[in-house]
Amino acid sequence: KFAEQTYQRFPGKEGAILYQAIGNEINRHYPQNIFRETTISWNKIKEGYLAREKTYGTNSRILNRFCQFAVLANDKETAKELFQRIGDKWDTGIWKTYKDFQQAKLLVNN
Repeated sequence: KFAEQTYQRFPGKEGAILYQAIGNEINRHYPQNIFRETTISWNKIKEGYLAREKTYGTNSRILNRFCQFAVLANDKETAKELFQRIGDKWDTGIWKTYKDFQQAKLLVNN
């Protein structure tokens, strides 16, 4: 609810970026799938990541988290694109193990 209120209160890219940041924090409390367990919107999370990158740039950790969200949301096209950008720079803070990273990659390529 707080994420949605923030998104509405700050229209445009600022609200989207804040929504995405709130989603990142909420995700820590839902280890299975934030999109199945909460009302967090994948479309708004994605909008926030895209706005953040356009405004502030990105880094490997941000790309990995964005990709993890895309996998959880079953947005295979976005995930494939992000896996290509990540290359071999997978993040242990996001995927935990290389096996987890590879399994997610296989999931979106099938």
